Amino acid sequence: MAARDILAAWFARNSGRWADQVLNTLKTNGYSVVRLPNPDTSSGQPIWKTPAAAVTVQDGRVHIEVDDPMGATDAQGFAAALLAAAYALGGKQ
Repeated sequence: MAARDILAAWFARNSGRWADQVLNTLKTNGYSVVRLPNPDTSSGQPIWKTPAAAVTVQDGRVHIEVDDPMGATDAQGFAAALLAAAYALGGKQ
């Protein structure tokens, strides 16, 4: 079932505190909503920094520096930074 179908079915049945319910419905069905971080551009190029990783875009490619291993919170931050860099290159949102 696509995310669109899940949301359409939910909106057909529910009202009220919909934002939390929408997010929970998506999570239950294997989707995640991620707030993409803004890059630090003070060096002249975009860099997405997390406590455990740095993601840059150079020559049309995404470059990563990662501390290994990392905990769940750091991994989530790294994943968001990686998505943000991919979207900056013109990836599909």
